[in-house]
Amino acid sequence: MYSYGRIWFWCSTIAGLVHELPDRNLYKHKPNTKMVLLRAEVTEEQHERAKHALIDLWNHRYRRPYNTIGLWVSALKIYLPVKHAFFCSQFTAYIVQSAGVDFTDKPYIKVEPEDFRLSDRFEVVYEGSLRDYWNKYSVTSDGKFNRY
Repeated sequence: MYSYGRIWFWCSTIAGLVHELPDRNLYKHKPNTKMVLLRAEVTEEQHERAKHALIDLWNHRYRRPYNTIGLWVSALKIYLPVKHAFFCSQFTAYIVQSAGVDFTDKPYIKVEPEDFRLSDRFEVVYEGSLRDYWNKYSVTSDGKFNRY
C-alpha cells in the first residue's frame, strides 16, 4: 500500500509518498488506525494507466512533497493547487483520475475522502484496523510478509 503522509513517523514536517509496510511508518506506530479499502472495476488499460501514474510519482517522490498548506486550507473549502504536491485524498484521486476512472466531477485537488465512499463506482472490500488488514491479507502462513 502507498500513502501520502509522514516519511519518518516522528517528524510531521517531512512527508510525502510512502510505501507502507508493517515494520515501519503508520503500521508500526499506529496499528489500530481505522481504514477502508475500496475497489472499483477497471479495464486493463485503466489499471496500466494507474500503475504508470504511481510509478511516475514514486520515481519522482523527492520532488513531490506533502501539500501541508493545501491540507490546512482545504478545511475551509479553499483549494490551493500546489504544483507536484499532494495530501492523501488528492494523491488517491490523482491516481484514480489518471487512470480515467470517473467517480466524481471534482478535480483531484478538491476531492475529499468522503467523495470516494459516496461514489457508486467503488465498493467496500475491507473496513477495520490497519493491523488486522495486514495480518489477514499480507502475511503468509509461515508468518513472513508478502511484499507483493
